[in-house]
Amino acid sequence: MAGPGCSSPSYPRRYPFATLKIDRSLVGDITLDPGDRELVNAAIAMAHGPGLSVTAEGVEMAKQLAQLAEYGCEFAQGYVFSKPVAPEETAAMLERPQDLIPGA
Repeated sequence: MAGPGCSSPSYPRRYPFATLKIDRSLVGDITLDPGDRELVNAAIAMAHGPGLSVTAEGVEMAKQLAQLAEYGCEFAQGYVFSKPVAPEETAAMLERPQDLIPGA
């Protein structure tokens, strides 16, 4: 769920972390593949059980972001918001948060 080699559902109980990250390999096809949609939805539900928040990585389209939000995913990162930027550009971007919301 957090990437290759970290697929045991018992990890959230054994380690002191507050966020589960969903790998881009699952996020990429959630608008096309019903199996990936179900896996992502289940991962989000499982994470919320013990009170973890969820971050999805590799979000590239507004449709993916909408699907993740529908399932209760709290955070997302990816090209849907911005291509990678230099550190000095980050502050300027954060001064215009409305520009970071796809479709706003």
